[in-house]
Amino acid sequence: DVGNHNINNRKADLNYFFRDWRENRSISIDNEILENLFQICEETSGQNHCVYVDITSGYRTKKTNEKLRLRSSNVAKNSLHLKGKAVDFNINGLSHKLLKAKCNEISQGGVGCYPGFFHIDTGPFRRWGI
Repeated sequence: DVGNHNINNRKADLNYFFRDWRENRSISIDNEILENLFQICEETSGQNHCVYVDITSGYRTKKTNEKLRLRSSNVAKNSLHLKGKAVDFNINGLSHKLLKAKCNEISQGGVGCYPGFFHIDTGPFRRWGI
């Protein structure tokens, strides 16, 4: 169940799971970003009702975000990761084309396509790298 009820019951676990592992810090992750990610997973799970998801980044502290910005021009200074409103991920075994279509269909915020992962967020509607 990807509904709000299940998310709220597991919120502490989800906040920890999506924490900034580099700093071992967490905040309350935006419910809408969780719902979007879970809906994408549910709608791409296929007949075995199972997906393998690689989470590249959930919440980021300012310190982590600045370190990542030094390494890549693709990291925004005011990234929505800082507010727990973004997630970078990939679904193993799913075609790039299908995952891109699902992200664009489900996310009303930002969708970014990068080599090896997708970014979704709950900010304004935007599309890039696609």
